Amino acid sequence: MGADKSRSGWRAWVSLLLGLMGIWVFAFIVGPWVQERIPIFKQIVQVAEDRDIDSSAYFYSEINESYEGEEYLRESLKLGAPEQAGVTLPSLASITLCGIILWLGYRFLPMD
Repeated sequence: MGADKSRSGWRAWVSLLLGLMGIWVFAFIVGPWVQERIPIFKQIVQVAEDRDIDSSAYFYSEINESYEGEEYLRESLKLGAPEQAGVTLPSLASITLCGIILWLGYRFLPMD
């Protein structure tokens, strides 16, 4: 019984480290890659930098940039390429990847 608890503890730590590594990969590899490949995302980041907006606090505070950002997005989607605003291969891949990550967490993390 003690060996099972020890194995479960190691498995939990490995799962935690893999999860943290996954977050790091998304933050420092996938995120910048997406920023360079999707024009509207690149434009959003540029506007945030130009207006000195703290994007980590973007939805947690009531600032005018939040309203202006929503209005800007709606108008840019109307004027932009509508075929890129709907369900695309990258959006489906992102949703699928999130589902896989959630399933892996549910399947392999201990339920104790």
